Amino acid sequence: MARLGTTLFTGLCVVASAGVAGAADWQQLGQQYVDYRTSPVVIQVRPDAPPVSQVKLQVKDSAIAITGVKVVLAGGESFDVTLNAWVAAGRETRVIDVPGGPKAVQKVELSYRSGSSDSKLALLKLVGAS
Repeated sequence: MARLGTTLFTGLCVVASAGVAGAADWQQLGQQYVDYRTSPVVIQVRPDAPPVSQVKLQVKDSAIAITGVKVVLAGGESFDVTLNAWVAAGRETRVIDVPGGPKAVQKVELSYRSGSSDSKLALLKLVGAS
């Protein structure tokens, strides 16, 4: 019985450590308030940001409906993603994969609709992981 308990405990430790090892290390790349008068919203990436293979947007202060995202890479190459996602304050979009592995992102442009009737501006934080 003790051997079974030890085996189960060891198995759980292996599964738990595999989950932690696979977890993405998200870093903030840039942020921008949405003033609801300008579309698209442009989030400039800070110059010292590392290359990333995935990005997502975190929404703070007010909900927003994000319709599309254009990711512009440092070399001028870009790609578009249709989201059509209503994102509540305190939530985030799905993960967007950068084609071809880790690359430096220059900026992200997004089109949107207001997702809230309150007067607060939504703060969008762009985060990335390698």
